[in-house]
Amino acid sequence: GGNNPIKLTSSDTNIATGTTFMLPGSISSGWTDENISTWITPMINTASENIVPSDTLSQANGWKVGVYYNYCAASVGTYCSAQGAAPDIPDTLIDSPYDICPAGWRMPTGGPSGEYQALATAITGTNGNIDNNETTTILFRNTFHASLAGDFRNEQAEYQNTFGSQWSSTYVFDATSMYDLFYSVNSVHAQSGHSRQWGFPVRCVINAPVISGLTTMQDFANLSSREKANVVASMADNTTYQLDDSRDGKTYNIAKLADGKIWMTSNLNLAGGTTLSSDKSDVPSTNYYTLPASTTITDGTSVPPDQFSSYTGHYVFNTGNETTAQTGCTSLGPCNSYYSWTVATAGGKDASGNDVVADGADTAYSICPKGWRLPTSGNANAEDSNNWKKGDFYVLASAYGANLENQQYEVSATFYNNAGPDTLPNFLLVGDYNNGAFYYGGSRGSYWSATSASATNGHYMYFEPGIIDSAYDYDRRVGFPIRCLVR
Repeated sequence: GGNNPIKLTSSDTNIATGTTFMLPGSISSGWTDENISTWITPMINTASENIVPSDTLSQANGWKVGVYYNYCAASVGTYCSAQGAAPDIPDTLIDSPYDICPAGWRMPTGGPSGEYQALATAITGTNGNIDNNETTTILFRNTFHASLAGDFRNEQAEYQNTFGSQWSSTYVFDATSMYDLFYSVNSVHAQSGHSRQWGFPVRCVINAPVISGLTTMQDFANLSSREKANVVASMADNTTYQLDDSRDGKTYNIAKLADGKIWMTSNLNLAGGTTLSSDKSDVPSTNYYTLPASTTITDGTSVPPDQFSSYTGHYVFNTGNETTAQTGCTSLGPCNSYYSWTVATAGGKDASGNDVVADGADTAYSICPKGWRLPTSGNANAEDSNNWKKGDFYVLASAYGANLENQQYEVSATFYNNAGPDTLPNFLLVGDYNNGAFYYGGSRGSYWSATSASATNGHYMYFEPGIIDSAYDYDRRVGFPIRCLVR
């Protein structure tokens, strides 16, 4: 709105985390310059969505017109081209994951199975497409506060007091249009589609905390990018949720952390001997990888068979102590499970099945649940001196106050105080399992990443009460715990 461009950010608008979008200024100072909230109006109360009432809906001829947006602006640059040859045109029906709605809100879906169709059906008791029925149309318009706002095209506003439309998030298969809600004085069409070049108003629907509708970690794999963004936006800050891993029924704590991503806040505790398939695990096929059986702690001098026979050694140590607190993760004993790097990455392969050995290269798969992945760590030794900043651990540590701008580590207690034991992220000083013995419990925390350091080493996040390193590397054969984040 207005004549000046507006900078939208992910903190206030439904756009990708960490990005910005410049919403163009109005090309006509004669437009009604109202905030988008004037288009948020009561909606039929369904199981998962409501539209919040507005107290600004007042005008002699119905309701305020608000502002018009072509689809490039409405979708914050997601779909901008007018012709089908453009790279932003999808091959299948898809909803724009981002839009100019407030954070935690989104444009309603359109098309035959869209929310506008369900809305019109719920209000009118029809199939959502009404012609030559002024009584039913008035019922819909009064319930939805549907203004005959017309549209904006050819550099002018048209059809005021005759037609009304609102954009949906859904693409139409003719390469130039998007679905919208269209209505007049005696008709309603919930599956209408119009050119993306035209200017229509936008209304937004709020998302209930859809995290409450998920029961397993694997449920994330069934969500679209837009739905995942909605889950992130709907999750309360500083709040822990719990989901089950459908592979074994174990329950894990998860949370939206300060980097805006959804992480496990307890360590993965998948048992040795588990066979991973693509229906429940972060692997590409059935029976893709089987974890070796869990080994046991020895006196430090007796190494279980084949455990350290090569740097690609596969081994697991399940402690049987499933605590999520620092208690138990001390020098008196380990907690949860420890995995060699090759096991954590489900074999250490890329998507073509090749061994990942280059410094800074990421593996394609992991032992995380389907829909989740291992964090990346970056490469602190690459020619690009800022390479470590490409890793998830760098972003996370920085979000919790670590100063890693000039190097991948910091000698400071900031990360430990903000993200260590008994905080929301709850990274624990779990020590490691090395050569048949347990070390450093209660004094060090180490978490594998998906990132290779060499044919013998892997990158990981390392911290103590007074230090944090987001891209340290060490022997792949050492057993560290792992945390997963949503893909």
